[in-house]
Amino acid sequence: TGRSDREAQALPTVLTQGDEYKPEAVDASQHFTQPAPRYTEATLVKELEKKGIGRPSTYAAIISTIQDRGYTKLEKRHFLATELGEIVTLQLVDHFDGVINVDFTSRMESDLDKVESGDSDWREVVGSFYERFAADLEKASKNMRDLKKDPELTDQKCDNCGSPMAVVWNKRGKFHGCSNYPEC
Repeated sequence: TGRSDREAQALPTVLTQGDEYKPEAVDASQHFTQPAPRYTEATLVKELEKKGIGRPSTYAAIISTIQDRGYTKLEKRHFLATELGEIVTLQLVDHFDGVINVDFTSRMESDLDKVESGDSDWREVVGSFYERFAADLEKASKNMRDLKKDPELTDQKCDNCGSPMAVVWNKRGKFHGCSNYPEC
């Protein structure tokens, strides 16, 4: 018909109360919300630049760190968070929300630039950070679950000693190990 989708969806220009409206056609299509696209190395760097996080000299270190520690893996050139990465992120956000956020990181980068240029005293910048961080660290040391010292136990028994098997984490993911390690 030559009309755009928007025009095809529009109501007639003149409607009065009590008029019946009969559409020419009804399209019963279903649309699903799409998740945000996964980051590639390039889009991650672009996002870091946009948020004011890091410097060109640190981008490669950031990317290698999140992979080397097993927090992400590259699949078809896109980063996917690993289960370990999700657990670590949740723990850090729960216990260090004041410093594990984009605004803090960007502000700290700016403050450190001011220290470098001589416009701020490093003792004030670091002291301000440490005051907040030390309080979070103290709370976290009391409240954060240590997955190495207090692992999740399974119903499986160790073949050697009969102790329950524990869910153990490393950078390659999780596996089951004897909860009686290192004795067993």
